Formats: sequence, C-alpha cells, structure tokens
Amino acid sequence: MKTLLIALLFELNLSVEYGTLTIYRRHDYFTQSFNVKINNTLITKNLGSNEYLTIEVPTGQATIETSGGYLTEKQTFTITVKKDEIYYLKGVVDYDYFSNALYFRKVLPPEAFADLKKLSLNAQLVKKLE
Repeated sequence: MKTLLIALLFELNLSVEYGTLTIYRRHDYFTQSFNVKINNTLITKNLGSNEYLTIEVPTGQATIETSGGYLTEKQTFTITVKKDEIYYLKGVVDYDYFSNALYFRKVLPPEAFADLKKLSLNAQLVKKLE
C-alpha cells in the first residue's frame, strides 16, 4: 500500500506541465520598484526599471499582480499559459498626479528580444512556480 501511494504521488508530481513567462520593464523615469505576485505567490519585491525576470509557471490561468509603495495602485493581468510556450510581458508604468501603477501587455518575440538586450536580470526571484 505504501509503495502504491508513493508511486501515485510521484505520478501526480510528473503530470504538472509548465510554460515560461518573461516579465520586464524598460527604462523609465519612475525609478520605484514593484512587487510582482503570480497566483498569489510573491515572485520579487524589486522589479525595477531596466530589469527582467524569467519564471516557469504551471499551465492554465496565471494571474499576475503588481503593487508597490505609497500611492501605488495594485493591478492584475491574467494570461492563459500553455505547455512549453514562452510569453513576453512588457511592464508599462502609468503615472497620475497622486498615484501610479505597473501594467503588463503581451508582446511578440521580436519586440521582446530587442528590449531584453538592454536590460539586466533581476536575481531576487523565484525561478519556478509550483
């Protein structure tokens, strides 16, 4: 019975499929960093200007939430992740008189590759979301 349970748990663990998200911010004049959560898991507290991160996420719906310090509005972005697909999400900061927010938009690989050449990898992140 114990062997069957271990085999079943092993099989369940292998059945999780992943896609990849590359999330980035180009240079902008708003230097504040943003927190990024995916499916309620904190990925980084510090996504700054000129930075990117790459993370594997389980297939299905992924909800990305951004937040920051004082006067920063929380924003959410939802994307459907497919097995072995790579998605590029470009962060755009929206400024207002009394608040700001970080939004994401999906971009095609040629635009993302051109942008990523100029950016630094954010090392304070989770590399795989379980």
